[in-house]
Amino acid sequence: MNSVFPWLRPTIRYALYFGLFVLVAGFFISPENSKYQTQIYIGLYIPAVAALILNAPSLARALARDVVLQCFTLLLIWLGITIFWTPFDNPVRILKVLGMIWVFVLAIRLMLDDMRLFNITLSLSLCVAAVVVLWTVVDFLRLNGPGFYTQRLWQLGGRYMSAVVVGEIVAVFMMYCLMQARLVAKPWPRAFYLVLALIFFLPLVLSFSRTAFLALSLTALWYYLQRRNTRIVLLLAGFSVLLFAVMLLDIESEWLANVSRSWTFEMRMWGWRATMDQIRENWLIGHGVRAPFYVSFEGTPFAGLSEPFYHPHNLLISIWYEAGLVGIALAISLLVLIVLKLRPLLANQEVLYWSCIFVFVQLACLVDSPAIIDRPAEPWLWFWLPLAMAVNADKIAEYSSRNRLGGTDPERSVRA
Repeated sequence: MNSVFPWLRPTIRYALYFGLFVLVAGFFISPENSKYQTQIYIGLYIPAVAALILNAPSLARALARDVVLQCFTLLLIWLGITIFWTPFDNPVRILKVLGMIWVFVLAIRLMLDDMRLFNITLSLSLCVAAVVVLWTVVDFLRLNGPGFYTQRLWQLGGRYMSAVVVGEIVAVFMMYCLMQARLVAKPWPRAFYLVLALIFFLPLVLSFSRTAFLALSLTALWYYLQRRNTRIVLLLAGFSVLLFAVMLLDIESEWLANVSRSWTFEMRMWGWRATMDQIRENWLIGHGVRAPFYVSFEGTPFAGLSEPFYHPHNLLISIWYEAGLVGIALAISLLVLIVLKLRPLLANQEVLYWSCIFVFVQLACLVDSPAIIDRPAEPWLWFWLPLAMAVNADKIAEYSSRNRLGGTDPERSVRA
C-alpha cells in the first residue's frame, strides 16, 4: 500500500499530531462536551485507527515483547468482561470507551517516534490552554473581588468540574512546562516555558486543591530521591509532613479555610470504610465497570457537611469496587511493572520528568479519583496522557538516545 500511496503514511502521521492538538487545545476551546468529543472522534481516532492498521506489524511485535503493554491490555480486557454483570445501561458505550483508551495509548507510542514533533504539538496546545486559563483566572478574580481567597476555582474556560480536578489538570501542565524549561538550551524558549508554568500555577493555587499540593510535594521528593540529593530530600520530607499536618488541623483562618478542613479527610476515611463494606458483597469479580456507586453520610458526624459520594475518591478502591480482586491485582501489577520499566531509564532526563508527572497523578488518585473510564474529557488530560507516556517510556529513551535529545542526567549518571 505504501508503494501505491506513498503520501498515505506521512499524511496519517501528521494527522495524529493534529489529533493530539485537538485533544488538548480543544478541551479548552470547546466547553460543550458533545462537540468536543465529535472533534476527537474525527480529529484523533480516525487517523489513530488508520495509523494502527498501517503499523500493525511493529505494534504486534511491541505487544509480544513488552510485558507492560500486555498487562495494560489484559486490564482493559477484564474491565470489558465485567460489563456482563454491570448494571450500567449502555455496555456498548463502555466497550467503545475501553477500545478508545487502548487505541490512544498505542497512538501515543507511534507519536513518540518523533518526540520533537510531539513536544512541539503539545507545547502549541498548551499555549492555547494558557490563554484560556489566564482568562479564567482574571474572570475569577474580577467576580470574587478582594475576597477571592475564600472561594475555590471550579472551572477552566467554561468547563465546570471539581476544584480537585482543576488542580490536577493544571499541575500536570505546569510540570510539563517546567520539564521543557529544563530541557531546552536557549534562554528565550526557557523563559517562554517558565511563563507558561507560572500561568498554570495560578489556577493551581486558586483551586485550593490539597490533593494537588501534597502530591506535588511528594513528587518533588521522588524527583530528588532519583537525583540522590539528601538535603533537599530531607527538606521536602519535612515540608510534606508539615503540609499534611496543616490539612488535618482545624485552623480558624479565613485564608486557610479552603486548605485546612480536617473533617474532609476523616469523611474520606469513613467513605472508604463504607466502600469496603460494599466491596465485600462482590469482592472477587466486582460490581462491573462504571457500576453505580453511592455512599450517604446521613446519620454520621458529616451529615450536612458534604454531598454523598458518587465515586470512592481513591483509584485503587474504585477499581476493586468495579473490577473485583482480579481487576485490582491487574492494576497493581501494571503499576509495579511500569515502575520496573522506568527504573533503568531514569538516567534519561525526559523519562525522569515524565515519571514525575506519572507519580504525581498516581499520588493524587489515592485521595481523589473521579471516573477515569469515560469518553474524552478531563481524565484524558490528567490521567491517560501521563499513563500513556509512562507505559511507552522506552520509546522516549529510544528517541533521546537516537537523537541525543533529553540526554542523560549528568548528576544521576555520575553517581549511578
